[in-house]
Amino acid sequence: MERILLLDADTGRFAAFAGVPSDGILRPLALSHDGRYLLFSVLEDGGRTMLLVLHRLADGHNRRLYRPDGYFDVLAAVAPDGRTVATLSDDDDEVVCIDLVDLEALTRRRAWSGAGGASLNEAVIAWSPSGDMVAATYYLTHIDGVATVIVNVRSGAVLRHYERRAIVGCTNGSWVDDHHVILVDEPSEEFSPPADLVDVRDGSTRRLHSQDRWRNSLAIVDGRFLSQMYGSSDLYLTDLDGNDAELLLTVAAGLDLLDIAPEALARLDTGP
Repeated sequence: MERILLLDADTGRFAAFAGVPSDGILRPLALSHDGRYLLFSVLEDGGRTMLLVLHRLADGHNRRLYRPDGYFDVLAAVAPDGRTVATLSDDDDEVVCIDLVDLEALTRRRAWSGAGGASLNEAVIAWSPSGDMVAATYYLTHIDGVATVIVNVRSGAVLRHYERRAIVGCTNGSWVDDHHVILVDEPSEEFSPPADLVDVRDGSTRRLHSQDRWRNSLAIVDGRFLSQMYGSSDLYLTDLDGNDAELLLTVAAGLDLLDIAPEALARLDTGP
């Protein structure tokens, strides 16, 4: 059975998620950086309508973010300052796009678009720590595989574009720092793909040296990998080459989807 669990950074305890709309099918997408909000998508009207919901964890208040054009936002992420949501979506013309939703004015503007599509299983969208850039992995076609684009959301400029490369990590755990992301060759069921630390400013790369860890790497926290070892309930932090493992916490279940709140995680006491 699938459940949504929240780890309270102040108490160190897990709690079941409350406040789920009773009239739809919910999928969690991202926490806000401060851990106060959860962004999820919900299918309503028997699956005919999908919309974003910004859920305030303190009191269960739900704020629905409707699209005016009839299309669906597949993935979304809250900016570090909490004022904007970046969405990844596509349309019937096989155009994939990144939109920015102002949470105060509820206005939407297009930051980038290109040929391709968005998929829950193949895509990621993630803000840089400064909030100046968004990185997104999407699919070109089901035959050609995935691609990753890095966009300056203030100017709309594409800083980098990589075909057949994907971001490692979750919505709030994909950037190593404000200038570096980790990209892997397109995943394969037969082997773990090589991974590179990429500098988005000049495109330079450094090959990392622990290929056996990429498949179970769940996030990047303070420049380190957060991984769940195979067959284990333990989550470890390691350096980017898979060394110096440090136990962060233990979960009593396998994880299908994970996101972190960087500001809240910094408060988490994982000691005895």
